[in-house]
Amino acid sequence: MSALPPKADIRPRDQDVCFGPKADSCSAAKSRYSITSSARANGVGGTSIPSAFAVLRLITNSNLVDCTYRTIVFLTVTDPLGQGLVSSLAHPGGNITGFSVFEVSLGTKWLEILKQIAPGVRRVTAMFNPETAPYYGLYLQSIDAGTSLLGIESIPIQVHSQADIENVIRKVGGEPDSGLFVLPDSHNIVHRKRIIELTAQYRLPAVYYFRYFATDGGLISYGPDEMDLFRRTAGYVDQILKGARPSDLPVQQPAKFELVINLTTAKALGLTIPPGILSIADDLVE
Repeated sequence: MSALPPKADIRPRDQDVCFGPKADSCSAAKSRYSITSSARANGVGGTSIPSAFAVLRLITNSNLVDCTYRTIVFLTVTDPLGQGLVSSLAHPGGNITGFSVFEVSLGTKWLEILKQIAPGVRRVTAMFNPETAPYYGLYLQSIDAGTSLLGIESIPIQVHSQADIENVIRKVGGEPDSGLFVLPDSHNIVHRKRIIELTAQYRLPAVYYFRYFATDGGLISYGPDEMDLFRRTAGYVDQILKGARPSDLPVQQPAKFELVINLTTAKALGLTIPPGILSIADDLVE
């Protein structure tokens, strides 16, 4: 979703619409962005579970009684129902709606892609921080759904620090026929440079969720197309500005996925990418 225009041509305050997921106060958000609308509906956009909950706290903070936010539109949230953001996916309730990034077949897809690229893999370790990825159970279930079909053992391992990450990758990298899944959470994202360095050092085939892991040197990424989610979020914002009620807009799942393969990393690991995988890749990094 493109950046909102700076404040200009302001009309009556009860018609302002504000979107600022990183705003730390109502007045700060209002001073940054303001769009006029006849819908008389104000809104805040939030990305991820932490920022969505931060927006909720902002709205309900008794010290901000003058804040006129009305609507939250979230995006890139894994489990909005399980994490308590909405009461139902079909009917979110209240003044909140948005887009989830989880799709139940993701784990099986990761296994299939890894098995085709590195056919010798017999076990795969799923690495995550339960504090920053409280939804990790969804991904583990998705992975387990495909392990028996492909004859691969899955091993979940929790990490809480960079030292934990280093120990896990060192251990997994020292075991033959092993692969790694780096689950999507902010802890892994913060440490992605070190993760990519270690998987290269130990020649460990790894699958990531976000495309920037692959463009930064990781072997493969497969996950929702986040730019598509931003565009679809802008469509929801437009509907709300025109008078639609958030409670009537269902939480939507990802509709478009992208596969990114780093050919330089594959070559360094001694892996040959099958033509069938190359043909379906959305991006090849060389």
